[in-house]
Amino acid sequence: MDVSTSHASTQQLTAEPVTATDPRPAVKYAAVKYATEAIGTFFLVVTIGTAVGSHSPLAPLAIGAALMVTVYAGGHLSGGHYNPAVTLAALIRHRIGMRDALGYWLSQIGAGPIAAPLA
Repeated sequence: MDVSTSHASTQQLTAEPVTATDPRPAVKYAAVKYATEAIGTFFLVVTIGTAVGSHSPLAPLAIGAALMVTVYAGGHLSGGHYNPAVTLAALIRHRIGMRDALGYWLSQIGAGPIAAPLA
């Protein structure tokens, strides 16, 4: 392989640069945050329903462990709220904006009723 062939193939693989005014990265990041909240809320609600339904004295431990795992798994992406009350507290403390709060609430309130019948 000569240098001219290597350089030509490199030029073909490079993408156009994303500018600061390009909304695509922000939209993609918002979708990741809201999907993370929905998935985390889903698993938390399933765990709560299953643990409480078992009538085990260790149910709170299972719920706490599930919350810990979801926060570790998705907290760096969304903040790991997984509860509309936690999102409200973050909004009141100005940790998130109203747009993110609404997105989180829709994700959480949408995932809960989907998860509840599975528990």
